[in-house]
Amino acid sequence: MELKDEERLTPFINRLKDLYARMDRSYQEVADRYGFHCQGCEESCCRTTFYHHTWVEYLYLKAGVQELSREVREDLLLSAQKVSAQTGTGLFCPLNQDGKCMLYAYRPMICRLHGIAHELRRPDGSVHYGPGCAAFEAAAGETAYIPFDRSGFYWELSRLEREVRAALGNYDRIKMTVSQMVETMLNKEPSTGSFHR
Repeated sequence: MELKDEERLTPFINRLKDLYARMDRSYQEVADRYGFHCQGCEESCCRTTFYHHTWVEYLYLKAGVQELSREVREDLLLSAQKVSAQTGTGLFCPLNQDGKCMLYAYRPMICRLHGIAHELRRPDGSVHYGPGCAAFEAAAGETAYIPFDRSGFYWELSRLEREVRAALGNYDRIKMTVSQMVETMLNKEPSTGSFHR
């Protein structure tokens, strides 16, 4: 990406940062009410395969990757290739270092919102309720559901994504795990995953 593209995208990235900050606050408020404080666990969400579909999050994560030292980027690429090559689950996300995300401030939306019980309002008006992770369920116990509606965050990210694609003139779709994104960010072909029209 050229410098002029980066400058053009700055307002969008700033809006993403603001959206992430609001996600984090909303999540923390509800988690606090449940008394849930993630400390990491064996069933870590960092072992879950999540696909990411937005260029704006890809570009923001790439900015974080580019801030890492050359040595760390080389190690990260090896980890990403190892995770991408493995079938099934078990390996940590390549950004997980000693139980913590090395690019925590840059982590995508699903990494921010995963863990607690939630709801999503679909375009057809139906509502989908999702459970929390096993650690959340154990901490929450018999606590009644505390509303945590992710819908507005998804809709806002979707609007932002459409604007970024229009600004870039890029309408290719993306479907990649963090490992696959890291591979492309470090100028290597991903093992799987895709950019496609």
